[in-house]
Amino acid sequence: MKDELYTELTNHIKEYEGFSRLVYECTGGYATIGYGRNVEQVGISKEEAEHLLQNDIQQCLKELRSIMNKFDELPDKAQLVLVDMCYNLGLSKLLNFENMLDAIDAGNWEKASEELLDSRYALQTKRRARINAAFLLSCSDV
Repeated sequence: MKDELYTELTNHIKEYEGFSRLVYECTGGYATIGYGRNVEQVGISKEEAEHLLQNDIQQCLKELRSIMNKFDELPDKAQLVLVDMCYNLGLSKLLNFENMLDAIDAGNWEKASEELLDSRYALQTKRRARINAAFLLSCSDV
């Protein structure tokens, strides 16, 4: 297909599909997102999922850096835990971990680990929370 025709086709689809960043039900009754992507029947490719993951990680980093002045100075494993929890829970729910965040800010890794484990998050994510708590605890070795 010629480049000009491809561009015209793309613009035509965008005009009639419209854009939605959130899932909606199309006229056919299917969960749809973006420019009419039927996620129930088409889904997404692994490459698309990888792209979304990288975008989401970058967004978490941006959000964490905006609220934590010394985020990049934290030990690597603490950064990993914070980004993982931000990704999994969203920033607003991560901010509810006030005691854990205060302990991280103070460099009290044992307390940060204990606070992470003393949460509904730990009950729901089990292994993930235990690994993240161990990562926080390992920051005392740095």
